[in-house]
Amino acid sequence: MSDVKNIYKSPKDKDGVWTWVNKYPEDAEDAAENEVTAQYAVLVRNIKSPDSRKKLKAHSIVVQSPWLKTALGKILEDYPGVVCELERLIFEAPFQPFVHRWKGFVKYRERENLDDTTKEHLTILHNILQYEMGHSIKVFEDYVEKGVVTYENLWMVFQPGAPVLAAHKGPLSAFELEDTTYTENRCGKFVRLRCDCIDYDGKAFGRCQENIDISEFVGTKRITELSAYPLTFHPRPDEIRDSLIKRGQLFEDLAGHHYKAYSGMAITWDIQGNELPIEVSGRIVVDIGSFNRFSPINFMRHRRLRDWKSRDRLLLLASKARHVRSGGELDGILRLSPYHKMLARCRTGGYSLKLKKWLDFFVEQVGDIQFSNDAFNKLVLPDDQKELIMAFSESQLEGCAFDDVISGKGKGVICLLSVTDKLHHRFSRRRQDPERRSRRREPPRAPAHALLGRPGRGPARGGARGGRGGGAKATELSDADLDELSGLDLNGRQIKNILKTAQLLASRKKTPLKRSFIDTILAIEKRRPEVHHD
Repeated sequence: MSDVKNIYKSPKDKDGVWTWVNKYPEDAEDAAENEVTAQYAVLVRNIKSPDSRKKLKAHSIVVQSPWLKTALGKILEDYPGVVCELERLIFEAPFQPFVHRWKGFVKYRERENLDDTTKEHLTILHNILQYEMGHSIKVFEDYVEKGVVTYENLWMVFQPGAPVLAAHKGPLSAFELEDTTYTENRCGKFVRLRCDCIDYDGKAFGRCQENIDISEFVGTKRITELSAYPLTFHPRPDEIRDSLIKRGQLFEDLAGHHYKAYSGMAITWDIQGNELPIEVSGRIVVDIGSFNRFSPINFMRHRRLRDWKSRDRLLLLASKARHVRSGGELDGILRLSPYHKMLARCRTGGYSLKLKKWLDFFVEQVGDIQFSNDAFNKLVLPDDQKELIMAFSESQLEGCAFDDVISGKGKGVICLLSVTDKLHHRFSRRRQDPERRSRRREPPRAPAHALLGRPGRGPARGGARGGRGGGAKATELSDADLDELSGLDLNGRQIKNILKTAQLLASRKKTPLKRSFIDTILAIEKRRPEVHHD
């Protein structure tokens, strides 16, 4: 049926049971909130008070005045959970937003440029709040003055949206408070602070949630002795703020991929995902993107970034952040604002090359590698082999188009770490010059193709006779050299490998291809141990 049928709750019988009935309840009263009450600036919903000093207390306050809503929109700006644009703006006891912003409320009400209606309606609301929560305001002011608080009134000193300090998962760090909740579990009662910090997921920066708990305590306790407390209560707030911003700059600088040194305590995890400290020293790779993909802990506790808030975008744009999309996603390199640097994590993910483990590293313990320029000189190898290693390494750094007969094979040359120490200054240079990286340097042209392509007494001998064709300017090989080389028992592939490797030596010396370079490669080949196959 295209109609509505109403049924009603019956009174309880002697056994306390009720049901749904068709009869309209005779004792039902008219609704208290109607067209008449809608004309008032403020409604106060009252209930019986357990306090012996008054019969009634406010259960909630309904703000209906558009003048009040405009004023409260500025007084309670950015206060989480409060939207002053609603048609019916309702605040429930104990009226936390007004306790936290009481000073701002009083100061706004004393403005001289307020119109008469706004001032009159603010006075009405002020008097209601003063009567309903005057004791709470006095207690709050007393806590602030003496720097102490009780467990029951912890919520008073923690203002949502304000930064709090806590030695949470590391040294003292800053977090932005979202809300406080009184709760309990098998271990007892506690207040949970739901907070945000700034994290990086390998592609972008964003907010990440952390829960910080304050266990129940008896009596009063100094606010700065709590496991977390508002930044404003720190004895030197400006000093700690500057220190955290400086550390946040380190966190920002470590975004991406970095080859670094580390000395100190890091964090690993057991099979249940519990954090364990571990001592680390040596070289590490800072790479949060790879950490998120391959770290075992990430499969159990994946840290997902939350979207930026509207206030975040304003701060980021003000600090000349780049590529902030309207949806909150970040494209390219982002420069955090000082406020967001203050909220940055104290740890970053990476890999310990010594321990072969994915770990969380404290950013203040990450340092630059002290490269040893003598490491390669101390390497115990024949000089000709060391020279060849350097030629291979430099060719890779310079983007040389050296390749083996099989495409791509020669590009995978792996060299000793001592070479890395010797050439580290050139590798920094490469990262800072992306255009230079895109230019590939061709090795000197030499008779490799001619040696392989001319007919004669076999691929090596026949090729050697025509060896200088087309590449005379890049080689100093004589006809006698080519005749001698053509007599070697080598196939075409071996000739090409030897010649192209000799070309690398020539390139390193910045000279044409000489017979001595080929002799060096042949000597190294003779010292190569034979591989026996069973």
